[in-house]
Amino acid sequence: MIESMLNRFWVDDVSEKAIIALIESTPGCDALSLLNGMKKGAFAKLERSIDGDNYYQYHLAIQRIYFSALQPEAAYLQMMKARKFPWSDPGFIAFATGTKKFLYDAMELTGHGKIRLQIYPQQAPLPFSMHLEYELDALEMIQIEMFTGTEELGTKIGDHIYAPAITLFALKNTQSAREPRFVLDFSLLAIGGDGLVAAKTIPAVVLAAVDIALGAGDMAVNEYRSAIAQSESGKRFLSTWDTVQFLLGVYGLARLLKESPRIFMDLRRLYREYRASKEVAKNPELIRELNQKLKGIVDDREVEQYLDEAGSSKRTPTVKKELEVLLSAPSPKVLV
Repeated sequence: MIESMLNRFWVDDVSEKAIIALIESTPGCDALSLLNGMKKGAFAKLERSIDGDNYYQYHLAIQRIYFSALQPEAAYLQMMKARKFPWSDPGFIAFATGTKKFLYDAMELTGHGKIRLQIYPQQAPLPFSMHLEYELDALEMIQIEMFTGTEELGTKIGDHIYAPAITLFALKNTQSAREPRFVLDFSLLAIGGDGLVAAKTIPAVVLAAVDIALGAGDMAVNEYRSAIAQSESGKRFLSTWDTVQFLLGVYGLARLLKESPRIFMDLRRLYREYRASKEVAKNPELIRELNQKLKGIVDDREVEQYLDEAGSSKRTPTVKKELEVLLSAPSPKVLV
């Protein structure tokens, strides 16, 4: 149906809204076939023709059904292998005083659903450095690493955002001022799903302990982020912490605890590794604060029992053939 709309002489506002509504109404079980079908030409045509608020809503719709097509465990596995793409688009004054910029340029979609792009790192006083050239599938999961804060998103330096690679077009269009709105508005992305059903199967004391730990812990982790990142074990913990926070916003806590206890088991293990490192021993105040705030995840007996029992009964999800594109993690193909 999308193809028939796009095969008209032009795509007007009414047909753009109809396409967006069709995408948004696609159930999770049909999302992958729709997205894979769009790689054959619809993605390229829509990037050429759609703009304004419809462009913003279109990319949000793509992001929603992309994540609705993945179970939390599958999304987590893919995020752990996602390629990183830097984002920094400072204003003129910030750039002139030394803030690095990454210019997204020469981006195109092939007829086979592949994206080719070039990224130029820039830093004053030198206008350009050697560019990097990438080729990747339009539906590959990517990690966008924020090198500058973004007011529209409330993001700060060091934050990570996950999205399908097709979202790179939205980044480029924001940077080139074709589109004024930053389309990675993940406050509108939540797809919770069976969260209320899942909550009924989890002991209330476990749900409450983890919820409190994630909320209080996030403030503490962000306060001490630079100190934590000074060690390799700290960097691994931070990376997983940020991934868990992202997944929480998409799927909700109850669904994550029910369907993917492994996420919290990994977080617990990585924090304990960080806590046992020699670097942390030099900063007792830091570890005392983190231990207190993260107790519900790393040192609560009932939570630990629930995670261990739930984790032992969970198996790595079977990857269906139509999921291969989304769940595979190809070796980075960087053309220089």
